[in-house]
Amino acid sequence: MTEATMKLKRRDADNARAGVGQEIRVEGYKAAWCGENCTLDGRPARIVGKRHPFAMVSTIDPPFIDIEYSWATVARIMADGGKFKS
Repeated sequence: MTEATMKLKRRDADNARAGVGQEIRVEGYKAAWCGENCTLDGRPARIVGKRHPFAMVSTIDPPFIDIEYSWATVARIMADGGKFKS
């Protein structure tokens, strides 16, 4: 587990103990990761969907592929290098 992943897990555990709801954590994930570059099946991609309940990882070159992920999953994968798989 990377240091970034451990930091996210500690933050989530602290928020849960403090009574911070899931909605607040999701908004934090959206603010942190929306618009960031990543890869999808080894191809350049970007995270979009800030106004939606789920994140979408979209390739930026044809053929275009869009895959939806939960925001918590996006945070975990981005903290571990940003390599998404369909």
